[in-house]
Amino acid sequence: MTPSAAATPDTVGALLPTRVVLPASCTVPTAPGAASADDTAAGALRDDPAAGLWREPWVSPTLELRDDRDRAAWFHFCHGHHIEFLYWEATAMVCRRAEQAVRAADRPLLERLAPTIVALVEGSAAMLSFCGAFDPEIYDPVLRESMARQRDDFSGDMSSDFLAMATAKRDLYAALTRAAPGHAEVLQQLQAAEQYWYHHHNEVVMTLHPGDSLLKVKVDDLAQRSASFDFDRYVADVVHGDRARHDYDDYFGVVRSDDLTLELYWTQALEKVATVHRHFQLAPDVRRRLLRGDAALLSVISDQLASAPPPAA
Repeated sequence: MTPSAAATPDTVGALLPTRVVLPASCTVPTAPGAASADDTAAGALRDDPAAGLWREPWVSPTLELRDDRDRAAWFHFCHGHHIEFLYWEATAMVCRRAEQAVRAADRPLLERLAPTIVALVEGSAAMLSFCGAFDPEIYDPVLRESMARQRDDFSGDMSSDFLAMATAKRDLYAALTRAAPGHAEVLQQLQAAEQYWYHHHNEVVMTLHPGDSLLKVKVDDLAQRSASFDFDRYVADVVHGDRARHDYDDYFGVVRSDDLTLELYWTQALEKVATVHRHFQLAPDVRRRLLRGDAALLSVISDQLASAPPPAA
């Protein structure tokens, strides 16, 4: 556990994470609910077949939980990843809007969006402290082994949401670079946030497992077996392939939906973020970034909800 994080296993040990329902598009939904004006919000949620899924406790079939310490580790690891997915989807959406602002030479809009991206990136980094807030001795025999049983090359690079966000960031950075030097300050702000994310990510990862990742072990083995092994092709065809992305979702209990409503998405985000703050403590600097990031995340979703056209009667 990093010095900045403090888990409360006596509180979370009895908890299990629940599933999460995410849009197949890997971005914040744009469709409001289909409820009529006479329906209450609660009634509309109860009628949504996806509404019950995200309340179902989830334990990956490849995972063996022996006691409350294991359960606490799984709760932090899985629940924290669910919020990361929400962060990545919101970040992808805002990056796309920022790229459009660059292309349209709308500097005021870009300067309003840039702090939101920074808050989301730094907040998602801070959330990693929650993902890893458990006894590091549990990681290898419980979590890493369960991921290896799911796939021997299991990696966060297999997340559909992470890939969508990375693509949106890449396109935004390319647009900013082409528009330089006019947007140099914005680009520097975003790059500083990225550096913080990678630094904090590495800090958390190295605390849990200072050795090679499962993916690194796998590709090294493949490279030793064949002189013609092509790492880039393996990433494109396997790591980013449909099967790997499905396996990654399946491990974390992710349900993909083409019909996920904004209302349900908002409710999930609110409940999952609130759960973190009921069960977690952080050092002031990391907590500040987490609170600012959570505020940005919920603001992105609520602004989308507020601007969506009303459902048809």
